[in-house]
Amino acid sequence: IQDVASRYRGSILGPWWITLTMGALIGGMSLLYAQLMHLSLQAYVPWMSCGIVLWGFISGTITEGCESFASAASIIRQTSLPLFTFVFR
Repeated sequence: IQDVASRYRGSILGPWWITLTMGALIGGMSLLYAQLMHLSLQAYVPWMSCGIVLWGFISGTITEGCESFASAASIIRQTSLPLFTFVFR
């Protein structure tokens, strides 16, 4: 909780910003692509949503996983904490 609070300290929307931007992305792309490909929204939106959310999860996991070790490099060098401590954090 402390990490999330410190990351979004200067923002009014806070941690909801990611959810709002993903919702806007899904809404905009679903409307546009459904019109371009002549598909019904009821059939297309669930597939588009699942794809974007899954890709965001995979991308975020890889990015944050690498960044967790890079940002904690000085602490890793100075202490003998297990590396999973930084992954769980």
